[in-house]
Amino acid sequence: MEEQNEQTFHHTADESYYVELVNKANELKNNSDWQYVAMEFENIRTKWSEGPELDVDRKKELYAEIIAANELFSQTKKDHYEKQQERKKINLERREGYLEKLRAIVEAKRWSAFNEVYSIQKKFEETRPLPVNADVQNEEFNKLMDIFNEGKVEYLVKARQKEEENLMIKLAILDKMESIIKTISKDTKDWVNVEKEIEGLSTQWKKVGRVVKEKSDEAWERYKSLRDQYFGLKMEFNSEYRGELEKNLKVKTSLCEKAEALLNEKDLAVASKEINLLNKRWKETGPVLREKSDELWERFKTVIDKFSEIRNENLDTIREIEQKNLELKEALCEKAEQIAQTEGAEEQREIIEKLFQQWNAIGPIPKRKTKKIWARFKKAIDSIQDQRRSFFKHQRVEQKENLAKKRAFIDKIIELASAENLEEALPEVKQIQSDFQSVGFVPIKQKNKIWDEYRSACDVFFKALRATGSHSKTADSTHSHSSGSAPRSEVKIKQQELYKLKKECDKLNDIILQYADTKTYIKPNKKGIALIEEIQQKIDVAKEELNQKSEELERIRQEIESMS
Repeated sequence: MEEQNEQTFHHTADESYYVELVNKANELKNNSDWQYVAMEFENIRTKWSEGPELDVDRKKELYAEIIAANELFSQTKKDHYEKQQERKKINLERREGYLEKLRAIVEAKRWSAFNEVYSIQKKFEETRPLPVNADVQNEEFNKLMDIFNEGKVEYLVKARQKEEENLMIKLAILDKMESIIKTISKDTKDWVNVEKEIEGLSTQWKKVGRVVKEKSDEAWERYKSLRDQYFGLKMEFNSEYRGELEKNLKVKTSLCEKAEALLNEKDLAVASKEINLLNKRWKETGPVLREKSDELWERFKTVIDKFSEIRNENLDTIREIEQKNLELKEALCEKAEQIAQTEGAEEQREIIEKLFQQWNAIGPIPKRKTKKIWARFKKAIDSIQDQRRSFFKHQRVEQKENLAKKRAFIDKIIELASAENLEEALPEVKQIQSDFQSVGFVPIKQKNKIWDEYRSACDVFFKALRATGSHSKTADSTHSHSSGSAPRSEVKIKQQELYKLKKECDKLNDIILQYADTKTYIKPNKKGIALIEEIQQKIDVAKEELNQKSEELERIRQEIESMS
C-alpha cells in the first residue's frame, strides 16, 4: 500500500515538471523580445527532452500546448516584421517627400528659407525605421544640404550688405525729419505741408527693410524720439491740432460714459451689441492729449473687462434673448414675403417702411444667423421694390404713349389748317382739342414743348380761319375756349387761369412721381428710413396741393364751358 502511494506521488511530481515548461511557454508567447523568446523556447525543448518519464499520451497532450504557444509566438513575430517592413516602406516614401521639398528649394535658390529647411532636415532625420536602401536618400539629402548651406552663406553676406544700406537710408530719413522739426516754432503757419512732409518721411521709414541688428534698437529709439518731439511741438504751437485732440477727448470720454451705463442694461444682448459698437468707435477715434491717454484707456478697458465678465456669466440668458429676437425677425420675414406675393405692391410702401422700423427695433440675434436672416428679409423687400419700380416704369411707358397721341393730334390740327373749308373743319378741331386735354401726363422733359407745339398748331388753324374773312363767334370762342356770349376779355382771363393751373398741376404731378421713384432706390437702413419718411411727407403735401388745384381747375373749366 505504501509502495503504491509512493508511485502515485512520483508520477504527480514528474507531470509538474512538464506543466511548468508549458506555463513558461504560455508566458513567452506574447513577449516581443524576439531573440530572448526564441532562445527560451529552445531551452524549453532541451529541458523537455531531458525530463522524467511520463505517460506517453499525457506527455503528448502537454507538448501540444508548447507547440501551440511557439506557433503563436512565431506568427506574432512574423506579423511584427511584416508591419515593420511596411512601416519602413512608408517612411522611405515620406522621406522622399521631404527630399523633394528640399530639392525644390535648392533649384529655386531660396537661400532665405532657413526655418523651412531646418524643419525639413529635422523631419527627414527623425523618420525611422528605414530599409537598407535608405542610404541612397541620405547621400542625395546631404549633397542638397551642402548646396543650400553654400547658397545661404552667400545670401547672408548680401543680406548684411542690404541691411547696412537700409541703415544708411533710415539714418538719412531721420536727418531730414530732424531738420524739419527744428524749423517748427510759434511762427509756423503751413502745418498742412509740415504734416505732409513728416508723415511722408514716416511712410518711407516703414517701407525700408530691416537694418543690422546691432543698430536696430538705436535707430528705432531715435525715430520714436523724433516723432514724440514733432507731436509735442505740434501740440504746443498748433491750436487746430490741440482742438482736434480735445474733441477726441470729449468723444472718448463720452464713449466711456456710455460703456459704463451699459453695465446696468437689463437686455444683455442689446448691451453686448452696443459694447462692440463702442469698441469699434473707440478704435476709429483719433488720439487724445498725451497726459489723458493712458488714464482714459484704462477707464474704458476696465468697463470692457467688467462687461466681459457679466457676459460670460450670463451667456445662457443672452442666447435666450437672441433666440427670441431671431423668432421675431423670422415673423417679419414671413410678413414681408406675404406682401411680396400680393398685388399692388406700390401701395404697400407704408407697410414696408413700418416693417423696417420694426426690424431695426428688434435687438441682436445669434451672430451665425445674422447674414442668413437679413438675406431672407432683404429678398422679400427687394421683390416688393422691384414691383414698385415696374409700376413706375409702366407709368413712364404710358407717358411716352400719351406724348405720341398728343403729337398725332397736333399733326392733325396742322393738317386741317390747310383744309379748303375751314368752317367745316372747325368742329373736328374742337373735338381734337377736347381729346388733347383728356390725354394723360407726358414725360416731364417734353411737357412744355408739347404744350407749345399744341398752342402753335391751334394758332395756325384759327389764324387761317380768320383769314378767310369769317367772323363766326363759334370760331373765336373755340380758339379761346370761351363762350361767344361772354366778353372776349373775360374768356381770355379764364383761359389764362386754366392754363396756369394746368401747368401747376402738371408740375405737382411730376414732383410726386419723382419723389415716389426716388424712394424705391433708398436703402431702408436707419438713415434711409428717416429720408423715406421725409420724402413721403413731401409727397403728401404735394398731393394735398394737387387735389386743391385739380378742384379749382375743374371749376374754371366748367365756367368756360358755360360761356360757350
